[in-house]
Amino acid sequence: MYIDQYTDEVKKHFLNPHNMGKIAKEDLKAGEALATGTVGNPKCGDLLTVYLRIKDNTIKEIKVETFGCASAIACSSVTSDLAKGRTLTEAKAITKKTAADALGGLPPIKMHCSNLAAEALHKAISNYEQGVETVTKEPVKKKAPTQKPAVKKTKAKVAAITGDMTLGEVVTEYPQTGQIMMQYGLHCIGCHVATWETVEQGAAAHGLPAEQINKMIEDMNKSIV
Repeated sequence: MYIDQYTDEVKKHFLNPHNMGKIAKEDLKAGEALATGTVGNPKCGDLLTVYLRIKDNTIKEIKVETFGCASAIACSSVTSDLAKGRTLTEAKAITKKTAADALGGLPPIKMHCSNLAAEALHKAISNYEQGVETVTKEPVKKKAPTQKPAVKKTKAKVAAITGDMTLGEVVTEYPQTGQIMMQYGLHCIGCHVATWETVEQGAAAHGLPAEQINKMIEDMNKSIV
């Protein structure tokens, strides 16, 4: 099995990744800022986004959305552990080599194509320092409605994602669906994106039966509503 090429530390972080998910503006507390950084390309493989909750130039919380192979997930997990609680200056010192060393080493080819978490971390910090793609917690002023809003009748929502769409199309338009596919066991599906397989073909290649593929597509559509 391809996972056998990795160290025990890589396997540990791959099978039980830390700090996965995202941080929303609604999660911020007074005086905090949210910064994000995205690197990679879903058309050729790995893609990940780092979310930072920052206060007083310190990373209070970090979350990562990773779409890629075992090494990409493991690198994201260990990098998030290394950055959490650090000052921005300390976090800038975290590199690809730092992550690889913490994992006990990576296959040489993976250092280039999958060890991207440090790049995303640095990009999020840079965006914060430059005020790019950064939001801060602000009080919300609520006004009492003067009249009841008109009720709009809407047509039933049609599923946006179908099984015959290519994986490249799906993850480019809806990157959050990568996390859902990984929950169904498609951890190395980034390799299939490069071949432009359909969602059904990629899932079937990972051994999912038809009913599980349909359930996965249903969950993916729920995530984009």
